[in-house]
Amino acid sequence: MNSDSSSDSMPLSRSIHTNTLSTRSEVDLKIIENRLRTYSNWPLEFITPEQLAQAGFYYLNIADQVKCAFCNGIIGQWEVNDQPLQEHRKFFPDCPIVRQQELQQEEIGIQSVRTPKSPEFSTLESRTRSFNTWNSTIQDPSLLAQAGFFYLGTGDEVRCFYCDGGLRNWLQNDDPWFEHTRWFPKCPHVMLVKGSNYIKRVIQRSTENGGNQSGNQSMPATPTITVDDAMNAQAALDALAMGLNAGRVRAVVQRRLNLTGRMFNDTETLVSAVLDGQIEDEGFDSSEADDQRVTNQVTQLLLSAVSSVGLNSDETERATSSSSIISPAVPEMSVMTEVGEEPRQPSDERRLKNVECKICMAEEVGVVFLPCGHLLSCVMCAPAMVTCPLCRQYIRGRVRTFLS
Repeated sequence: MNSDSSSDSMPLSRSIHTNTLSTRSEVDLKIIENRLRTYSNWPLEFITPEQLAQAGFYYLNIADQVKCAFCNGIIGQWEVNDQPLQEHRKFFPDCPIVRQQELQQEEIGIQSVRTPKSPEFSTLESRTRSFNTWNSTIQDPSLLAQAGFFYLGTGDEVRCFYCDGGLRNWLQNDDPWFEHTRWFPKCPHVMLVKGSNYIKRVIQRSTENGGNQSGNQSMPATPTITVDDAMNAQAALDALAMGLNAGRVRAVVQRRLNLTGRMFNDTETLVSAVLDGQIEDEGFDSSEADDQRVTNQVTQLLLSAVSSVGLNSDETERATSSSSIISPAVPEMSVMTEVGEEPRQPSDERRLKNVECKICMAEEVGVVFLPCGHLLSCVMCAPAMVTCPLCRQYIRGRVRTFLS
């Protein structure tokens, strides 16, 4: 959209930035109650004064133009489905109130939705296809794709679909997630999949090791077997038989081979390494476990999300046509039949269906969409979603979620 230097009218543009103060007291208008009082003649119905005031705007009494009390930015020509805070962030990203609200959301685990730099590679499948001409044996293209990278077709250069960060000259001991996080710690894809605790640990390790690749101070040993052979070893087969995630097991085995050149000697050691890695990735940091305030806030946001798991078609129709809050479903509830009969449990197939991603039908759900609160996408499919697949509401935020 174009910008205009005139504040009297706005025929061609939606936003302008001015340092000229109005006759109103800018100090007083930094109080939300005072901003709300300016909307007595607000002409639009699809955007409420409360939304605009919350985003820092007060009404200029000119058409539908509003002005920020903090950065003096002016926006007008509002359209249906516009969100005041998102529009504020789009045109005036350095505004103090925008940054403040972003930090508050990040603090409780809410990630604002921003358009990926390369939306055509938003899905894992599309990124994986980009590696069809990948000739390097140094890095596994499937791991690069999971970390958000797609192949540019030249050498070993890859680029993140979300933050547009590019990397090349890969080494054998490079961990794609670690390198992505080290060089581009503010990437929304990294923040969604790995979380803030992982990002903090990567930055700390990089600082401690003077920026060495993947935090390793020495070059890795040459693997004695391939990762495919290692996955057929008894320790790996036992771990998979226990129900551990195959992707996590493979990543841990790959890391072990890169560091030592050898497979785990026993099942117990492998299982412990997988579980330790899962705890780290999911951010169960003991130093932050007592932050009850954050826990309570996130819990309130997710209360309605669990209701989207396990709904039948009738319940889904009622959920999407009603604005009332749905009570959380209890997936493990026993069902009584006749008097004296044993209660029967839901089938394993139904339980698995309740927690699988409704987009790829393969991975476990792990992202709650806001504001609708539906939990039906895995972390790899979520970035490609603009609207919720269930209720079709526009997605304004995402929360990483872990099922127990």
